[in-house]
Amino acid sequence: MPRAGLADVLAVNDFVDRLPRLAEQRRWIQERRKRPDSEILPLFRDPRWLAESAPDYAAAHDVLLRFFGLDEVFGPASR
Repeated sequence: MPRAGLADVLAVNDFVDRLPRLAEQRRWIQERRKRPDSEILPLFRDPRWLAESAPDYAAAHDVLLRFFGLDEVFGPASR
């Protein structure tokens, strides 16, 4: 396997391993928020925007939106 391909696999594996901790940190931060979504969301562009059009990338993106509950805040991704 080319080194670049192996680096991608290792990076994805590392990210997946960290997801439970990232979700825990996000919960902790969300519990301490001072501003409601109605004040914050207009400051962001659409977080569902995809820089990559590959179907596998889009599917992984959708999984992450659901995992972090962002689909509940911003609605489902539109393509």
